[in-house]
Amino acid sequence: MNVQIQIEANQTVLLCRCGGNYLHHGAVQFDCESVLIAFECEICGKHSTLSVNQHKGQTILEWEASSD
Repeated sequence: MNVQIQIEANQTVLLCRCGGNYLHHGAVQFDCESVLIAFECEICGKHSTLSVNQHKGQTILEWEASSD
């Protein structure tokens, strides 16, 4: 499930769905068109993945929430 990427105002900090800003990154996967970075929130324990994709010259960011 893709959700809106939330960043704290005037900062460059990713936020979890719970609003927490303590995200621990896990595995990083990449190929020639995308990078996937797994995160776990230290506050609520939920997992999410930040994906950075290239498509026809555009850079697309997606924040994918796991179903846990």
